[in-house]
Amino acid sequence: MKNALIIHGGPGQPYRELWPGLSPLEDEFRFNYYDQRGSGDSTRPVKGFESNNYYDNVSKLDQALGISAQIADIERIRQILDEE
Repeated sequence: MKNALIIHGGPGQPYRELWPGLSPLEDEFRFNYYDQRGSGDSTRPVKGFESNNYYDNVSKLDQALGISAQIADIERIRQILDEE
């Protein structure tokens, strides 16, 4: 069975049940849902800011929650699932 990673939109609460449109594919795929950084039950890497400097705050958010961090998380999941 092939793995498929379900990436929810955000910010928000991820789905906990199979998306109705995916049910015809259940025999071929195992659907893996996860909580993206800062969403659902995941940890909150940024809980506030020490500075009032907008640029510093945006940089801190990007480092903790930006696309690079999200892709790194997906890569770790890919490795855990032992997929190419």
